[in-house]
Amino acid sequence: LVVRGSLSGESPPGASGEVNGLCEVVWHRRLLLGPRRVHKITISLVEGLSSLQFERTAAHELTHAWMALAGCPERQADAFREGACDLAAYYYLQTLDSPEASAMRHRMMLSEDAIYGAGLKRQLRYAQQFRVSGMLRALKAHRDFPPGF
Repeated sequence: LVVRGSLSGESPPGASGEVNGLCEVVWHRRLLLGPRRVHKITISLVEGLSSLQFERTAAHELTHAWMALAGCPERQADAFREGACDLAAYYYLQTLDSPEASAMRHRMMLSEDAIYGAGLKRQLRYAQQFRVSGMLRALKAHRDFPPGF
């Protein structure tokens, strides 16, 4: 847990809103053209979040960790990467039977943020057409959304 404000400036350019978490990945040094390998992953979450916001943020940041461990391409487009992480958080919130979780999902879908809001909506459309398994395959193979999404 970290103090609010200590993660500021970590959002992708063009994103809005407060930073509630961060996933930092340290890579083993790559020898020649071999595959990247994760050396260490650190997930930081801001202290003092509500339980629901903590869970949403943890789901989002854990998805970043999965992407690193799964070997997703480097330098993915911000909306592609962050939208996938927010989609995981959105789906997690669907498992909770509470008006607060439903309201949080609703706010996520209303977000006009060019990275998180737009990315979530685009990933959701992709997952609805190709299932979550197809979306995960796309994350592991591509750096951005395919045309039409």
